[in-house]
Amino acid sequence: MSSLTGDIDQRGSATVLSLSGQIPATEIAELNRLLARATAGRPNRLIIDVNGLTLITSPGVGALLKLSQEVADWDGQLWLVGLQPGVEDIIRDSRLDQVFDIAATIDDALTA
Repeated sequence: MSSLTGDIDQRGSATVLSLSGQIPATEIAELNRLLARATAGRPNRLIIDVNGLTLITSPGVGALLKLSQEVADWDGQLWLVGLQPGVEDIIRDSRLDQVFDIAATIDDALTA
């Protein structure tokens, strides 16, 4: 059974992917599957809600970095929202908070 789950929701022209669980190296294929589903329509705004994540490892961060380039290639916006302390530490320690747009909530990312 997968330790990573994701739900995709449309909010106007934005796509919201809510992730829950953990993203160890063994879950990269599942993460990539979820990301591919969320980006299939090339949304203007892609919001990744990581509020339910308890762990993300380097391969998961790498997948998000690759995603940020893909979204930029079609002139979309990528937001990370709901960073919890452990995940936030990894993002900030890696200086990825300078790469990703970050908001506290989905609503904040929608109105930014």
